[in-house]
Amino acid sequence: MLDYHIHTSLSDDSETPYYEMLDQACRLGLKEIAITDHHDPDYNDPDYPFQLDFDKYHMMLESAIMDYHKKINVKRGLELGIQKTCLDKCTACAKAYPYDFIIGSFHMSCGLTIDMPEFYEGRSGLEIQESFYKYMLECLKEYNDYSVIGHINIVDRYQHLFRPGEPLNPPEVMEIIRAILEVVIYNGKGIEFNTSSFRYKTPITVPSPEILKAYKELGGEIITLGSDAHSPDYIAYNFKYAIDMLESLGFKYVSSFKEMKPEFIKISHL
Repeated sequence: MLDYHIHTSLSDDSETPYYEMLDQACRLGLKEIAITDHHDPDYNDPDYPFQLDFDKYHMMLESAIMDYHKKINVKRGLELGIQKTCLDKCTACAKAYPYDFIIGSFHMSCGLTIDMPEFYEGRSGLEIQESFYKYMLECLKEYNDYSVIGHINIVDRYQHLFRPGEPLNPPEVMEIIRAILEVVIYNGKGIEFNTSSFRYKTPITVPSPEILKAYKELGGEIITLGSDAHSPDYIAYNFKYAIDMLESLGFKYVSSFKEMKPEFIKISHL
């Protein structure tokens, strides 16, 4: 088993040292893990700026690789927050170190953080979703320095909190999502199955079955498994559910990464 989305105390929203995360991964019998701490250029929350100290981060990654090489394969990862205003900054970060794997995530949209009520005020659920996915599509038409899109339908998590009862991923929105997936596939990138949806009790999975079906229909093959764990308890959380869903939809492989290139692992071998 492998987990390609975990955070350590170098992320502003985690307090867990890397060795506690890796010790738990070893106890669970994981063979491979990607440390993917947050860096969000131009993030506008002063309480959680999500600005990595890259000197410390890179030293930590190299220490983790060296200290645990006999126990678990540790990959050099990063979670980058993508915004129109900072695509050049994201590219500079991605090119500044020999990462194996980069998650491209959208924690902000149109200058607003998507976990704050301001993003949801004065608009219908349909308008919120159309705005979020159109923004993502515009960014991904310009930006390509990532491996997979992180928690592609993360807006559902917060819309469920701030606007409960509004439809999630209606047909009008799925058309935009399909356009996003076409760009992702054309550029040789992938998506992740992010099991934090179970932790946050999001009413649909991340991605939803509809998004996964669309991805497969369009020829998408690159999928990583990520818990988005910020503490040891959630490493590889509910991965069996994710794997069973992927198999039920006809997926045969999940992906690992080395030097930003995907490698395919048969689901039946996990």
